Amino acid sequence: MTTPTTKTAPCARPAPAFDGLRTAGSLTTIVLAALIMAATAVDAVRSGMLQLGEGPVTDAISASFYGEAVLPDLLVHNVGWVIALGVLMILGAGAALTRSIRS
Repeated sequence: MTTPTTKTAPCARPAPAFDGLRTAGSLTTIVLAALIMAATAVDAVRSGMLQLGEGPVTDAISASFYGEAVLPDLLVHNVGWVIALGVLMILGAGAALTRSIRS
């Protein structure tokens, strides 16, 4: 004698409660990384640590723009590393955001 089996309908996986929080965190990371990179690059140009080439952009910058650095010297002296780290943060946050959207 066989026992009857009951079949259950497959149900969709419920969305985790922290999906919105993960998305907000990824977007916040992207915006903060971009702001930090921009502020560091502008301050490095201001203080003379990052030299711009010749052209209309440098001609449009007034002499009063240049001065002492506002940000800590560690950031201004290593502007290339700050930008590289910012790009990696943006790529990582973008990958996490893409992953959370697909799941």
